[in-house]
Amino acid sequence: MMRVLILEDDPARKAQFEELFKDHHVRITSIASTAIDLLMTERWDLLSLDHDLGDKVMVESGPGTGYEVAVYLEEFPERKPACIMIHSLNTVGAGRMRQALPEAAMFPGVWFCASVEQMVNSIGDEKWDGLIDCSEVEQRGLQPPSLLHTNAKTGIGIIDIAGGAVEQDRNVVGTERNEEHIDT
Repeated sequence: MMRVLILEDDPARKAQFEELFKDHHVRITSIASTAIDLLMTERWDLLSLDHDLGDKVMVESGPGTGYEVAVYLEEFPERKPACIMIHSLNTVGAGRMRQALPEAAMFPGVWFCASVEQMVNSIGDEKWDGLIDCSEVEQRGLQPPSLLHTNAKTGIGIIDIAGGAVEQDRNVVGTERNEEHIDT
């Protein structure tokens, strides 16, 4: 069982993360300072960070954002979980977090994954393989979302998930199912 810490404030995404990690120990907080406190006091296998918090969108990096957590981990690398993911749709904020945490996987739209196995398979980084038994992915016939394009400047990709594309500018094209789950 993984220990997963998620920084997210959107109620719909929180519910999707809870479903995605239902078989694991999950703690979701919407407050950056709480995430830092949890990183200081507990060990985590996976950390997933949003940038914009408190019902604010496309905000500058600073206190009260996911960037605050990224800077903390940059200053105290011994507190870093083995795997870190940035799931923010704010490309500027996500890019700043990635500068502080260059080892982090960029995965906007991760909440659309059908399972942890699909998420890990989608990231395609060997260090993540230890989080799951890859044979389970094959047994369940899961396919990862496809990376359609990566923005060379930000390193953030447009990911094809469940037949729709989640674009870096927060627009969604594709299925109605996807459009219902993204705030635009």
